[in-house]
Amino acid sequence: ATSLDTFCSQAFGARKYYKVGLYFQRCSVMIFTLSIPILMIWWWSKPILSYVVKEEELLDLTQIYLRILCFGAPGLIAFETGKRFLQAQRIFHASTYVLFLCLPLNIVMNYFFIKLWGFIGAPIAIVVTYWLMAVLLLGYVVFVDGQQCWNGLSKRALRHWKPMLKLALPGLVMIESEYLSFEILTIMASYFGTDSLAAQSIISNIGSLWYQFPFAIGCAISTRVAIYVGSGSQRSSRVSVRIAFAVAAFTSLFSFLLLIFFKRPLTLMFTSDPHVVELSVKSMPILAINQLGDTFNIISAGILRSQGRQTI
Repeated sequence: ATSLDTFCSQAFGARKYYKVGLYFQRCSVMIFTLSIPILMIWWWSKPILSYVVKEEELLDLTQIYLRILCFGAPGLIAFETGKRFLQAQRIFHASTYVLFLCLPLNIVMNYFFIKLWGFIGAPIAIVVTYWLMAVLLLGYVVFVDGQQCWNGLSKRALRHWKPMLKLALPGLVMIESEYLSFEILTIMASYFGTDSLAAQSIISNIGSLWYQFPFAIGCAISTRVAIYVGSGSQRSSRVSVRIAFAVAAFTSLFSFLLLIFFKRPLTLMFTSDPHVVELSVKSMPILAINQLGDTFNIISAGILRSQGRQTI
């Protein structure tokens, strides 16, 4: 979906509005198609994960979780591509409204679904949330704003995937390398027992949450610069990039201080187990130091996406 940061935004900047809708469709169809083998791996994940995770109960629970999550994938895909379709038109607030509405609903659903159905209530709540996000975003386009770049469904969305894949695959590597580093650590933590695994899961969740701040800034700057590139305004592009790095400096320092001074309260949001809390608190400063450099990495990646230079 990050390829749309380049294609949709540059097309909007060049005033080729019909192309914004076409790129959105093409990317959505492409991701739906490519997700099929991934979802098949999720469905039969136990034999694959058994090579790296040795706890039988953990394997069973993971497979159940992933199988339920499969049903939410289309909703998440539609939201991610739809979000970028609107962002390319400088409509950033729509996805924010949707998420502000869905976040409390997700918390409520988690509480009641887990109470009703136990462990499987958590992935069911996620699936419902993903579909709700997609439906609400579609509703925004239909009833509020964003239709100027929509010219209806087109068969052209089924062709010419190669140029999009050329940007999409390096964009995927950009983001997955970040997430995968946490996932590898989580798998390795399972060898040290359930307390270490729980602590690492907390660190991973907080890391994923914190990742969203610079990533959101990166998306905003990516869209802005790409629009300027599409319209041929180099001076405005340069100014936007300078502002982005100033924001990156402030954001990285703010994140560092917050994770250092509030490491215990943040950990207590996830667990009350004293041993798990101590392990998490001890590891939190490493996550804090990581923010100082990683914030610049993430925002720089957004700037590269705006220029179609994901391969760098």
